Amino acid sequence: VFTGNFIMPDQVAGGKVYIEPRFELKLYHISIENASHGNVEARDLDGAISLARMGDTVELKATADPDYELSSLTVKDSKGNDVTLTDKGGGLFEFAMPASDITVKPVFTRISHDIRIEIASLDGVSGCGGIVKAFNSSSEQITSASSGEEVTLRAYPDSDFVLSYLNSTPDITLSRKDDIMYTFEMPGEEVLIKAAFELRLMCILGYEPDLSHCHVC
Repeated sequence: VFTGNFIMPDQVAGGKVYIEPRFELKLYHISIENASHGNVEARDLDGAISLARMGDTVELKATADPDYELSSLTVKDSKGNDVTLTDKGGGLFEFAMPASDITVKPVFTRISHDIRIEIASLDGVSGCGGIVKAFNSSSEQITSASSGEEVTLRAYPDSDFVLSYLNSTPDITLSRKDDIMYTFEMPGEEVLIKAAFELRLMCILGYEPDLSHCHVC
């Protein structure tokens, strides 16, 4: 609501004063919260914007730092209500500006890549001789890791078995810590670990190893 006043002139043509109001849609603020490892820009057809009118189509462009990705993006009005976003792909999103200031909240997280482990077969039995597990720096078992993260591989041979080889695809450096433990730095892609176990050499005449511990994957 706008309230104003004026001084009536002494002489007016026809003895009347005509008031001609003009209205335009109110501009509302677009606030974008700072985020680690990426940024979001609001824009229209003319470029970057920080204000828009109700009903305007606003585009959001999300750009993540290397090895990171946008994990969530929310837009809320001044009352905390969600504003509907349309995902256009390629880090582009659109929404219709409500009759309210809005806040954009992006969250970027590090990209994780899978770690797959295969155990070579022995005498036609898959996964025989033991298992291999992957752990992070907190000693938590993992199946994926982010680029640059240190991963520890630990072998668990069955009774009468030893780890005979351990390699990876792609070919990365596996640093040997002892007979059953290796570490590597996670690359920016999936890693396949291949391992094999073999029977420990025994010098006992007539000894037959127990194969009941073989793991079927």
